Amino acid sequence: LIIHCVRAFDELLTMKQKSGSKVQWIVHGYNSKNSIAEKLLDKKIILSFGKSLKYPNSNAALVLGGMSDNDFFLETDDTEISIQEVYGLAAKIRMISLEELKTIVYKNFKQIFNFQNG
Repeated sequence: LIIHCVRAFDELLTMKQKSGSKVQWIVHGYNSKNSIAEKLLDKKIILSFGKSLKYPNSNAALVLGGMSDNDFFLETDDTEISIQEVYGLAAKIRMISLEELKTIVYKNFKQIFNFQNG
């Protein structure tokens, strides 16, 4: 379940808790505070980052830099930024190589979407 959430994270967390959903929830275009990210991650909600990574002091860049490898995806949504640029920015923020980042994101994809091939 891909979720676009704007200033309604408390409501989202309440819905997640009440729903008992077994489907993976992913918040796309995440660019909110670390304290909110921690609450979402605690409820097993994955975060996806995109164009906000262009700004080194954005909440997205700050959150991504401190996250575990298992809890994020990268995206472009419908913007002018290329996925290659997003990956480059994310690798720089996480201080890892582009190849390491690709491996992490692919592992997350396989795990979240139960993809067995490849």
